[in-house]
Amino acid sequence: MDTDEIASIIKKFMRTMGLNEALAKIYSILAVSNNPLCINEISNRTGYSPTMIYTAIRYLIENDLVERVKDGKNIKYTANINFLDLFENKRKKILEEYIEPLSKIDLSEYNDNKKIKEIREYAINIKEYFKRVNMIKNENLLMENSENPDMGK
Repeated sequence: MDTDEIASIIKKFMRTMGLNEALAKIYSILAVSNNPLCINEISNRTGYSPTMIYTAIRYLIENDLVERVKDGKNIKYTANINFLDLFENKRKKILEEYIEPLSKIDLSEYNDNKKIKEIREYAINIKEYFKRVNMIKNENLLMENSENPDMGK
């Protein structure tokens, strides 16, 4: 698999995670670049204007996907390869904005609607599932930290 194929997969993944086409393309180019890139290099690789790149980079930095790197007098940019953080933020948003409200539906208002009851039960099951996932993650972190005490420092 060449870097263009890898970049294409990353771009699709980032689109799935909610980034628009331009943000996903810029991120994917930075992700596969062996060295940090300046605005003009990103512009040349994407075909987007430097102004658009600046705006996109600002968004990506604010969302911890890209960071600035000093290269002498120049500022360059590199992608943070933190897919797990991205998943976690997306999961948290979905749970807070959608699953939590659905799990709190007052069924007394929908006595004879079996679908509403099913939706509420499913939302509760999703919450329980992610509680278990968090417990497992926390147990694994505790085990890793106890096995490698320097990890927590």
